[in-house]
Amino acid sequence: MTDTTARPFTLDGVSLQTFRWNLVDMSGMFGRPGKRGDVLLTPYNDGGFTEPEKFYNPRRMVARMLIMGTDANGASVHADGYYGQLYQNVDDFMDLLNSTTLHVLERTLADGTTKRELDVEVIDAIPIRSLYADRGYALGVQFIAARPLWREMPLITNTENAISSFPHAFTIDVGGNAPVQDIKITIACTAAGVNPSLKEDVSGDVLTVVDSLVNTDSVVIDLKDRSFKKNGITTNTITRNRGWYLRLPPNQPSLGMTFDATSGTYNLTIERHDKWF
Repeated sequence: MTDTTARPFTLDGVSLQTFRWNLVDMSGMFGRPGKRGDVLLTPYNDGGFTEPEKFYNPRRMVARMLIMGTDANGASVHADGYYGQLYQNVDDFMDLLNSTTLHVLERTLADGTTKRELDVEVIDAIPIRSLYADRGYALGVQFIAARPLWREMPLITNTENAISSFPHAFTIDVGGNAPVQDIKITIACTAAGVNPSLKEDVSGDVLTVVDSLVNTDSVVIDLKDRSFKKNGITTNTITRNRGWYLRLPPNQPSLGMTFDATSGTYNLTIERHDKWF
């Protein structure tokens, strides 16, 4: 099988569906991952108490691949013929999987343009089985996505500029069918102020910069890696009213947000992806 138009699956930008190697199927890519944690059990009570704010376990997937002895277009161009090409393809595929950083697995939806991505790593040995009297090889690649929700591309950026009247209410459009947590928030101060904060109105999640800022100060709150920096230097002035800082609920075409502060003027930038199970 080859795909000469779209590229439904790629790994680090390399197509998984050509005549060199072909993705037969991918199990585990759809569906909601299991929730983390159990009910809270206490002595002298029947059953237990539900812990309401459970988040999701990692996503585990298995890609079944078939490797053959041709190039991506179906021709044998290796100097040593079909088997030379076959062994070269095995080496190249193993090299593709050999990374000290996370791989980016990307799939293209049926419209041919919408793309969703996961950061994955290979978690187990990759046994290779001979097929067709050693004219091809079958293998299964086990991936794990520590962050199990597919992110839709491209990055979405919302901005609110010259905020000087408080509280400042605005809305953003959130799509997807899964909550968004790995948000990057930049608060740039353009006139001295105190304690700027951002609230998601539906849940009431609030982040506050407990600090006095001067113009040119910039605070970057990166919730993906729990990185909080003021002017590029790590800061401990960020407080929140929830253990998970701030999450955006899915499928909210006009989600209410509130920016507040004691004083000052600010430019606000929110960067994120819609998320999907």
